[in-house]
Amino acid sequence: MDYLKPALLILVPILNTLGFWLKGKKVETYKGNTYPNARIETGNIPIVLIIISCIISIIYGFIVSPYTGWRMILDAVVMTGMLNGLMVAFISMGLYDSARAAKGS
Repeated sequence: MDYLKPALLILVPILNTLGFWLKGKKVETYKGNTYPNARIETGNIPIVLIIISCIISIIYGFIVSPYTGWRMILDAVVMTGMLNGLMVAFISMGLYDSARAAKGS
């Protein structure tokens, strides 16, 4: 847990739920499995989750950063925002893929 701020772990179920909502319900078609009622194109869902996770992590970084000046910006944007935000988004997407594989769909 030294690499990820524990308060940001609340984003994992939130991003996972958002990913399910954006994906929509799978409908079988004659061409195979498709998602015709997806909110956005399914290839763009990981990008949306990464952007949302990084933005929320940057805001959190500015709130809890112990530094001032340029160090606060570096800590909030790079260390907390980008690194922790990416890790949280990748964990969320990994949980989604694992749940999908276990379900067999």
